[in-house]
Amino acid sequence: MKPKLIFTGILSIFFLLNSYGQIEVNSSGNVGIGVTPGATYKLDVLGKTRFLTSDIELIFEDDYIRFHHDYGDEDMLFTDYDYEPAFYPDDTNTGYIGTSVRNIWKIYGKYVYADNVLLGSDERLKENIRPLISPLEKIKNVRGVKFDFISTINPDWNESKKNEIEYMDKNRIGFIAQELNEVFPELVKYDEKNDAYNVDYIGMIPVLVEAVKEQQSLIEELQYEVENLKSDNNLKSASVETPISETLESNTLFQNSPNPFSESTEIEYYISEDVQNAYINIYDRAGTQLKSVELHLKENGSITINGGEFRAGIYLYNLITDGKVVDSKQMVLTD
Repeated sequence: MKPKLIFTGILSIFFLLNSYGQIEVNSSGNVGIGVTPGATYKLDVLGKTRFLTSDIELIFEDDYIRFHHDYGDEDMLFTDYDYEPAFYPDDTNTGYIGTSVRNIWKIYGKYVYADNVLLGSDERLKENIRPLISPLEKIKNVRGVKFDFISTINPDWNESKKNEIEYMDKNRIGFIAQELNEVFPELVKYDEKNDAYNVDYIGMIPVLVEAVKEQQSLIEELQYEVENLKSDNNLKSASVETPISETLESNTLFQNSPNPFSESTEIEYYISEDVQNAYINIYDRAGTQLKSVELHLKENGSITINGGEFRAGIYLYNLITDGKVVDSKQMVLTD
């Protein structure tokens, strides 16, 4: 009984293929639907096939496959573009891949071109929202680099495509993911499937925004202190009407000039003849001594501080004679 059923099935298929000619298989195993199978294609299809609904058609043509809507011109095409596979809208430049509730989980690619990219950032989609703490200090530990991608050029490509890929792979600017992971692990994602580290470059934007705001607060604080120092200097300058040598009788430290400064500034002092040793010491705001200058010139003298010796900021300096602090003042170094 079983052999009879098998024979009947084979006979039916043979009858359909040869009598109706709708599906044809040649001796090479190539298949044609509504057309004689080609010599190089395993499956040739002629005409169009309606599927899903009565309004949507899947149309096979010589050089493309078209998803067509009867109620509009929003066709999507599978075709070749400059001899490369492509999927794109036909006329209206509209179309979707995924929806807001049915997302595409991952897309792998080397280059993405878009006129605009919108990322979901609705507050209603978020929880546990918290501020970024001191991003400026972390930013100083991030290294930006210039690099070339390892070549992925296929020797079978034409010269035009080889040149395009080579141009795109050279002189790139970015971060090294493994390095960034040490500072901002939140911005580095490891793809276990492909054993690759990836950087969330867009996620760096809020970090930079908060770092700029933090830096601006420091700048405004410095500007406020500079204005106060300028006011103090103006008052002291107005009170001096005679040369220092005619009025000073005790050890004195003067405000550096210019202040603020960027290249160099001069600190004047007066030390009496009976002083055995004298120094001008410079400190950062934390009180760490950065520099000490021994003073060999008695009575009126001065020293020069070069801006290149320190980073921009506010510094303290004092005059010490015979182990006693005579006076302390502030100076401001700008970029």
